[in-house]
Amino acid sequence: MVCCNTDLAKSKTCAYTSSIVQILKINYMNKLLLFVFLLSVSTFTFAQNGTAGDLTWTIDNRTLTISGNGVIPEYSYTDLAPWYNYRDSISTAVITEGVTRIGSLAFAMCQKLTSVSIAATVESIGATAFSKCEALDSIGLPEGVKTIEDGAFFYCTGLAAVSFPSTVQTIGNSIFYKCTKIAHVFVSAQTPPTCGQSVFPAEVLTAAVLHVPAGTKEAYQAADVWKDFASISDGSTFAQINKQRAGFKAYQSGKTLNIAGHENQTVSIYNLNGMLVLTTTENQINISGIAPGIYLINSLGTKIKIAIR
Repeated sequence: MVCCNTDLAKSKTCAYTSSIVQILKINYMNKLLLFVFLLSVSTFTFAQNGTAGDLTWTIDNRTLTISGNGVIPEYSYTDLAPWYNYRDSISTAVITEGVTRIGSLAFAMCQKLTSVSIAATVESIGATAFSKCEALDSIGLPEGVKTIEDGAFFYCTGLAAVSFPSTVQTIGNSIFYKCTKIAHVFVSAQTPPTCGQSVFPAEVLTAAVLHVPAGTKEAYQAADVWKDFASISDGSTFAQINKQRAGFKAYQSGKTLNIAGHENQTVSIYNLNGMLVLTTTENQINISGIAPGIYLINSLGTKIKIAIR
């Protein structure tokens, strides 16, 4: 086949032109992608603050801070809180002095939320305000809170310890629905608060310890809902139990599992299928009858994963 120089030149020119077009297309796409990326980053960075009614909110270093004077508004499933879209980046919530109410659904479905700090100016907590905050393992409500409305901690399945202040007067229906892991309930009120229906799951009433102020045990044993707790103790504090929970350790030595930090407390061992293998209050547990494998050790609502050899 014979190809003249003119045809060859045209062919090379076409190929060169095509290459340039491809490069331009690639550069254009890269610039477009870069623009979209920068836009999304800027939106994510600069949209993490705003207003909620008369209050202001900011998210910084995974902490949501709500400040000002007034109430956190009431939200609904069709009108969620302005920080809802950032909920997966929130691990701590701080409600500062001056806020007087936490509105309905304010922190609903913040599933990465692990701790909450509530100022003493807050007097009421709205319905389902913290619903489905599944990573919360404890909640201590401050002095000043008087009313907790229906389902406030609905489906907070990780809760192991909860504390009510001396000021609490009314507790709504089903506030701890599905919170079956609660092991300790603290109430500082001298007079048992008035409760709605199904406040605590049956599992909690059976297995958890209700801690009440010294000298009030008989009053709680006679009060609706509170009297349904199988175990009522007076004297222990929320801070004492939290300190115990933080110090919980388990380690194996031969065929003995040693428990430290939770001496004389109930310890339960579960396999990874959730089946109970053993329950004891001993500090040195004979595990010769337990097959090697991975297990969960649970005490005071704190879980440790351990490999038994």
